[in-house]
Amino acid sequence: DNEDNKDYEDNEDNEDDKDEDIGNILRDKPKKIISGYKNYKNEILLIIEWKRKNGITPHPSIIQSKIFKKYYINLLLKFYESKV
Repeated sequence: DNEDNKDYEDNEDNEDDKDEDIGNILRDKPKKIISGYKNYKNEILLIIEWKRKNGITPHPSIIQSKIFKKYYINLLLKFYESKV
């Protein structure tokens, strides 16, 4: 039984590590907006490339434009201006 529990705990740790590998607006700084698109709900979603203070580059993540705008409106405007 202890072996089964150990496997379960190891899997939980792996899931946490996966979350750490993905960029997060509360933890990381945006490096650039890779792309933007609308989903089936007509919401604008952005694919963001991130950077961290420790030099690690997490995987890009998808975030709603309306949320990103609250934190980094200047970067969002720069992205939109580059598209016109």
